[in-house]
Amino acid sequence: MAFDSKKHKLSKALQETILDPKPQKKRGRKAGRPSGKTKFPYQFTLKPENREKLDRIAEASGYSGASTFLDEWIEQYQE
Repeated sequence: MAFDSKKHKLSKALQETILDPKPQKKRGRKAGRPSGKTKFPYQFTLKPENREKLDRIAEASGYSGASTFLDEWIEQYQE
């Protein structure tokens, strides 16, 4: 025979009962966004040269990225 019959193993597996897994410990913090954070991703379009300028301005201002710089700059805006 070119292959072994798996009927016996298959029928044995179908007759077995599955035990409930042990309850997992609750962890203090879930993965993902921390609670209380209200930031959501948005996309917008810029000309490539303006994106480069924005990156340079953010870096010169001591920010790690343009997104953080823009967020704080908009928060400081007074109408």
